Amino acid sequence: MVYAKVTDWGDGRSPIRAELEEVIGSPDDPLTDFKMVIRQFELKPEFPPVVEAEVARLAEKVKIGPDPNRMDLRDLPVITIDPASARDFDDAISLERLKDGQWELGIHIADVSLFVSQGSATDAEALKRGNSVYFTEGVIPMLPHTLSSDLCSLKPDEDRLAVSVLIKLTGDGVVRGVRFARTLIRSSHRFTYREVHELLEQGKGKWYPLLASLRKLTQHLYRVRVEQGSVDFDIPEPLFTLDHYGVPHMIHPSERLDSHRMVEECMLLANRLVAERVPRGKPRRPFIYRIHDEPGREQLAKLSALLQRLNLPGLPARDVTSKEVRDLLLAMEDSPYRDLIETITLRTMAKAMYSTAKRGHFGLAFSEYTHFTSPIRRYADLVVHRLLVEHLTAPKMPWTLSSETLDKIAVQCTQREIVALEAERSYSRLKELRFLATQVGNSFDGIISGVIPTGIFVQIREFLVDGFISIEWLEGDDYTFDERLYAIRGRRFNDVYQLGQEVRVMIRDVSIEKRFANFLIMDT
Repeated sequence: MVYAKVTDWGDGRSPIRAELEEVIGSPDDPLTDFKMVIRQFELKPEFPPVVEAEVARLAEKVKIGPDPNRMDLRDLPVITIDPASARDFDDAISLERLKDGQWELGIHIADVSLFVSQGSATDAEALKRGNSVYFTEGVIPMLPHTLSSDLCSLKPDEDRLAVSVLIKLTGDGVVRGVRFARTLIRSSHRFTYREVHELLEQGKGKWYPLLASLRKLTQHLYRVRVEQGSVDFDIPEPLFTLDHYGVPHMIHPSERLDSHRMVEECMLLANRLVAERVPRGKPRRPFIYRIHDEPGREQLAKLSALLQRLNLPGLPARDVTSKEVRDLLLAMEDSPYRDLIETITLRTMAKAMYSTAKRGHFGLAFSEYTHFTSPIRRYADLVVHRLLVEHLTAPKMPWTLSSETLDKIAVQCTQREIVALEAERSYSRLKELRFLATQVGNSFDGIISGVIPTGIFVQIREFLVDGFISIEWLEGDDYTFDERLYAIRGRRFNDVYQLGQEVRVMIRDVSIEKRFANFLIMDT
């Protein structure tokens, strides 16, 4: 497998000519998967020398310490909660009981905009990348490691510069006031999600009172959000544990703990409040929103028809509200179809994107929403930080960035997000197939996740991995596609294979080259 640059596309009589740039390796070697995917999607691990040099100069120039223009919050008990594998820490949380009995929740985000000045070489490269891209074997960062893993990372026991959202809340999660500030913080402890979960389960320890109070407060925030119609998709993702040869020896679903929801609610609240309050003015100033449009009627009709075929409650034959989608998913809580219906419903939804249009976020049921909390890994967040700083320093002045420039940034960030998702999915599919190739001949429990005229797709529940069963391999009858039932039906004995049905399958064969795995039905 090689990477080459075309120098002449030729014509009907002459060949295409190309220059060899890199020999990636054998496609049969799992250790080439990472290199192959980043080359396929033109992702670059290295930064241009001019960017590295600029960051090196900046590291020497910027002093992290007390500043009269910053609020000193180093006395606050600030913590970070991240995955055990986290490579950077750009968000931290504090919670303090006020004298009047209310709470002040602090969401502290790395002040990346101070380090990445608008129009610099680092800024141009960050915009070009749009976001960081994450794989099991490494990350393609948006910013050089000097920034993402050091100067802008909210490491424990080190002074760090932040932009903070300080929210005054009642005990039941009602917002009573919001302050924005550039701050100096010092993280007291780095937690993993698992550690927070275990501390809350044990019910004791130095950090238990703070974490227990945070859990109680975020439970109220979650309840209010859901009551307003926010749709909460809880679909596990496959996680890989690789051996020395790049082959997964285990695939397991990601876990969803109370600690995940605690952090999520804090970040959702901060993002919403920034979107609501920073662009205010007469006229309202241009802004970058995270929008999520309503699903189209055609997609909803298909979803409703599918639900009816499974004898499940459908959706109204009109434009639906997010509350109705939420109620549908809540009704699936104890159903064996839960994961399948959540996945299909998610596919029905419009794709979230960045835009200067204030169109709201259908899934979250927010009229205004943005991305602010991850400026290390998302360029849109970095721009929102710049707008927030201008809001603090020159609240009545026009933005430095014009509406047209923000439009272009929003389009670029959306496009780069799509590339990142496709790259991550391509990598995950490769690793899934590498794993399945080690399991050929073995049998597993699965669920039919898709039906087409030529056969059925089955997901192995244990690993969240899909394979295909051709209609020609179904034995015992002459099978055809039943369009009305969206199922495969036998002509003579009327046996049916339909979406959501549990089956036992054996892995027949795997093709890495074609990105395909074939299964056989063993039992229904």
